[in-house]
Amino acid sequence: EFLEQAMNETEGLEYEAEDGPYGLAVNSVNGEAAVFEENGAYWGFFVNGEYCNYGISEQPVEDGDAFQIVYTIE
Repeated sequence: EFLEQAMNETEGLEYEAEDGPYGLAVNSVNGEAAVFEENGAYWGFFVNGEYCNYGISEQPVEDGDAFQIVYTIE
């Protein structure tokens, strides 16, 4: 299972994403947009406290893993 699938199964989590040059790019989470071009903002993804090495469609997760989505400004 991959992070995208876990996000799709998480109750109360809504996100918008589009294909980009590095995979699926998440633009908004629960209505909050992160627009890098405006202020350097992006959504950071972590699994078990570690920054994800892959996009959400390729980041592996296992039962019991905890993931975080963090609004980040460079």
